Amino acid sequence: MATIGLTLISALLVLSGQHSIEAYTSSAAFRDTTAIALHNFGVDLFCKLAPNWDRNENVAISPMSMYAVLSILLPGLQGSSYDQVYHALGMSHLDGDGIDRESDMCGLVFQENANYELHRANRIYSDLRVQIKKSYKQAAMTHHKSPVKKVDFVLAPRKSRKKMNRYVAKHTNDEITELIPQEAITQDTKIFLVNAIYLKVLWQTSFIRQATTKANFQISPTRSKQVSTMYTSSARCFFQPNYPSLQSDIVVLPFKGNAMSMIFIVPTSPGNFAPLESATASGDLRQMMEVVWNTHYPEMETCEVHLPKFKVHHTVDDLIGALQLMNVSDIFSPDDADLSLMTTEQLYVSDMRHQAVIKVDELGVKATGATSIGISGRSYPTLVQINRPFMYMIRHEATGALLFMGRIVNPK
Repeated sequence: MATIGLTLISALLVLSGQHSIEAYTSSAAFRDTTAIALHNFGVDLFCKLAPNWDRNENVAISPMSMYAVLSILLPGLQGSSYDQVYHALGMSHLDGDGIDRESDMCGLVFQENANYELHRANRIYSDLRVQIKKSYKQAAMTHHKSPVKKVDFVLAPRKSRKKMNRYVAKHTNDEITELIPQEAITQDTKIFLVNAIYLKVLWQTSFIRQATTKANFQISPTRSKQVSTMYTSSARCFFQPNYPSLQSDIVVLPFKGNAMSMIFIVPTSPGNFAPLESATASGDLRQMMEVVWNTHYPEMETCEVHLPKFKVHHTVDDLIGALQLMNVSDIFSPDDADLSLMTTEQLYVSDMRHQAVIKVDELGVKATGATSIGISGRSYPTLVQINRPFMYMIRHEATGALLFMGRIVNPK
């Protein structure tokens, strides 16, 4: 019996250890326990992808976007296909149904907020000859507001591709215009799942545009370059030098209204990302966030901050290999995939693509990834210089959800 390819597309635009076996519990760092599952999934996936990157490559991904695409697929799976994805998403550690919990978290993350602009757009494109089960269509709409749109992949592949790329471009402010390349659509293509995220958010304290200047950035112990570096003398900031388990400095800069924050993890040895991309990284980073948010985050102080301007447009083409390393294999196999709750067609996942664009400037972060806080009474600001390669994360404060992450090795 012929197999049929199912292609998932995850599109994001953004400016701006091992999993435990016990049930997750909420904390100041992760107020929604689904955010813990998202964090572990995102960091684990990042670490599985890292060996494929050039050592000087700037990276941007959206864990939230990829988590959402797999969650949209989940109600269509059965048997071990379902179990493998469910466990990889960390949903087995949640109280209650994981799909419901993920939907609830997304409802909180994407609700309207005066402090930022954050939108999502989900859509399922199905070849007009494929019959999608009513129960799956209802689940996709209920949990992810993801309608099914009919296209003709067989007789009108170019028109179908143009339609899907136009949809992604519209919902990423025209930053991602060619997510789906021509070769992605074949005679076996039956379904595309598309997810797009757009974020625009301002810093709590803007950088002074006139003060941006060229400054030294130490790419490695033996290599440096001059890069455009932003400056502010009065940012509210959390700074922890030389955090032991990560061998890095930790910097947290809040966005407007403290609704979101950006975390910078800066290895003390320039360019040494090994502690941040190891097998224990998700646990080490999670522990760091627990320590910072549970005990130290309220102790923000006035800081003099130097931060490179940068823009990254990053494409991930090897998601399948990374997910296979996370024990998700059946859905990629023509023989083993079970998508029978989606359609009676014999489908398997033949392709996964992800793009992210992140731009950080003096005003804030623009994607195309409130509690009062006291300021320390220092008479002079703490000097914070982010002048070495770093990992970054953007998180939603009310839930702890990890929206975007990446690394900057060579700011451009």
